[in-house]
Amino acid sequence: MNERPPQPPEGRLIAAAARARGLSIREASRRAGISYGRWRQIVSGVQNVSPGSYAAVRAPAATLARMAQAAGVTPESLATEGNRPDAAEIMRSASLRIVPPARGTGPGDPAAQVLADLLGRYADDGVVQAIGAQHGKEARIRVNEILEWLSIRSSALGNGTSG
Repeated sequence: MNERPPQPPEGRLIAAAARARGLSIREASRRAGISYGRWRQIVSGVQNVSPGSYAAVRAPAATLARMAQAAGVTPESLATEGNRPDAAEIMRSASLRIVPPARGTGPGDPAAQVLADLLGRYADDGVVQAIGAQHGKEARIRVNEILEWLSIRSSALGNGTSG
């Protein structure tokens, strides 16, 4: 038996950010475009090779960049707190494949376009809460998902969404 490797700083940072945003491991891994199991390995920094035998896991920079983006970690935090400037540079390059929220929201979704137009002007907590009050909790959650996706998308592309 060998000793279990410690959790890497990038794993602690990404896990904490995902928890703070209320993201489950399943949803965070889906948004990053990786499996649930791979997400857990990368965040923990450990792969079970056999019972009682462990191997350290170091994620490829591109995978880690997608995970950080999905969890809401900034490139600056990933470089300094996470000690992964290689992944932070990929985040800055805007070459990430961002997975939109479930249920088909994407650039062709009319709701996404309307929210993109409104994002810079009206998308504060009061508006989102008002949508929830009028249309229910599911609508409020859905609007938050779309707003998050649009914010990630626009920051990854390096431009704003409002006109």
